[in-house]
Amino acid sequence: MSVTQEDLSQDLGQIMQAVEAYKRAEAGSTTQLIQTLEAMKMHVEGPSTYLARMRYQPLLNMCVTIALETGIMKSLVQRSGSPVSSHEVSLETGQDEVLVMRVLRQLYVNGVCEESGPATYCSNSVTETLEKPEYRAGCTIMHDMGFSIGANLVNQIRTTGIQMFPKKPSDKTPFHFTYGMHLFDHLKANPEHKNAFDDYMIGRKGDIRSSWIDLYPAEKLVSDGPAPNTVSVVDVGGGVGTDLMNFGTRHRGNSGRLVLEDLSETLERLEGLPIDIEKVEYNFFTMEQPVKGARAYFMHAIIHDWSDEQAREILQGTARAMKKDHSVLLIQDMVLPDTGASWRGSTLDILMLMFPGGMERTKMQWESLLNSAGLELCKVWTDANMIESVIEAQLKD
Repeated sequence: MSVTQEDLSQDLGQIMQAVEAYKRAEAGSTTQLIQTLEAMKMHVEGPSTYLARMRYQPLLNMCVTIALETGIMKSLVQRSGSPVSSHEVSLETGQDEVLVMRVLRQLYVNGVCEESGPATYCSNSVTETLEKPEYRAGCTIMHDMGFSIGANLVNQIRTTGIQMFPKKPSDKTPFHFTYGMHLFDHLKANPEHKNAFDDYMIGRKGDIRSSWIDLYPAEKLVSDGPAPNTVSVVDVGGGVGTDLMNFGTRHRGNSGRLVLEDLSETLERLEGLPIDIEKVEYNFFTMEQPVKGARAYFMHAIIHDWSDEQAREILQGTARAMKKDHSVLLIQDMVLPDTGASWRGSTLDILMLMFPGGMERTKMQWESLLNSAGLELCKVWTDANMIESVIEAQLKD
């Protein structure tokens, strides 16, 4: 059934309202504008075309993988927007000219590059972004591992069923069912995937996200000046240290001691870390928190990887190291709304289900989880796009 004039008028009216809200920089306006545009697109396409696009989505991911792995993408990007023919790309990459043309045609149709003429293409901002290491790594994580998980879903559903939060050895998350081990055990055993995961987290914590120091009033952590031997921030599971470096740069000369904690295999990769950041090996399941009484313990995209039971264990370990009326726990993660979730929030929630076996949580779920670990939620700071939040918690009375 084709879209009616009345439907189009209604869609356009909602889009214009969303545009005005976006121009006023209202909270959540970016998500709202995208959702209204997608709604109109779906109405115009109709259910059959919409479902066909959804059904064939993996083919785009396959073409992105081909373009990245063969150097086709690099061939476009190195020309900085200047046109290049499929023939030239074929000579540079050693790939069949017809294959190059077919792959680039699919990328063009989906906005990943531009078409300049017959069998001639050029890069755009999406192409250039995809060639960055952290975004290539995201494709590795989703394409190499995600496709394998998807291929096993039907088998798992028909045999063991999907286990969200395994409680016994026979229970397995979709990732564990496919790979025979937990995600983080697999990363430890597979250096290529581990490196890709670490690089992916750089992108995840980078320009598509809000920095925690722009959401949370981090200056209060150093308002009294750095006391001797006092730790201002412990970044628990901080990866390559992006969040801690942002804090150190913002409060240079007044940041106090900064501690980056992670697994040894992650810390060993780090090069060029500022000298004022201390590296400390830490596994929150097998080791006691070695830094006691810090001003703040910070966790970015950590708790959402785990079930309530496992997350409680992590939080309790941190709570035992906190000092009453001095230490705070800062968690940068999503706080899902009770209704009207964004595509990013709902998508990452399913990503947590499929990969580590965790979940994104609503504010009520966060309050319950923190309370069960001896902590109380003080306040939540959320970015203007309603994507990232910083949760502040302290020890309960």
